[in-house]
Amino acid sequence: LVVIPNGIDVVPAYNFIMDRDSCVDMIEKNFGLELKGKKVILSISRLVPKKGIDEFLETVFLKIIKNIKNTVFLIGGEGTERSKIERSIDRLNLRGITFVVNE
Repeated sequence: LVVIPNGIDVVPAYNFIMDRDSCVDMIEKNFGLELKGKKVILSISRLVPKKGIDEFLETVFLKIIKNIKNTVFLIGGEGTERSKIERSIDRLNLRGITFVVNE
């Protein structure tokens, strides 16, 4: 598990630390996904052009799944790019390994 930190103060969230298995269980339960034994890439952000999710799918994620089997990409958030991202998932045949969730 590799965490890429962002620019906000997360100290208040330290009281809510979960291990990987607990996080996977919670995500599987809430979104009806099967993640055990898979490598998970997770992005939680506003789905806007500035975040580059669509470009990540088309360039980076396609390369990742060719080299690292059993990888899934979870995208959490809402925004103006959601429908574009959903269309890219279909166009790139990534349905079933790429999920856009919101809650």
